[in-house]
Amino acid sequence: MSELFQKALVKISTISEDYKSNKLTLQSAYSLARNEWEVSFIDYNNNNDENCICGHYIKNLVYIENKNLGTEAIIGNCCMKQININDYEMIKKIFKNFNELKNNELKLKKETINYAHQKNIINDWEKSFCLDVCKKKNMTLAQGKKWRSVIDKIKIGFKLI
Repeated sequence: MSELFQKALVKISTISEDYKSNKLTLQSAYSLARNEWEVSFIDYNNNNDENCICGHYIKNLVYIENKNLGTEAIIGNCCMKQININDYEMIKKIFKNFNELKNNELKLKKETINYAHQKNIINDWEKSFCLDVCKKKNMTLAQGKKWRSVIDKIKIGFKLI
């Protein structure tokens, strides 16, 4: 576990002052601080210009929000597992699907469909259509055309193009 990440997370958490005044060890402060955060949004970085709070370059952006302070930070998907994230496995699947879409594969996972709907990138009908059609081996010509248009909409919404 990265000490840089632990220190950075503690510094932007409510427990920061207790750590600075040596009331808490880094490990104790980190154990408390990591429970203050939840994922607010995930995104793909096309510009190669984002760093995690630990300092390393990141492509898969995880925006986390402090439940107590309302502040936001950006971490990478590798550091995401160092805080208490309920949806870690789902987010990993979405990032894997983002990479597939970035490579022009015409796949949509149900996690990505649901997340795109949750973030208002696709509407109710498109969500229902995609969840239904993604199970099929063969699509009609019209379904295939709509499928590609929804994929394009998702790629634009998550800046994968």
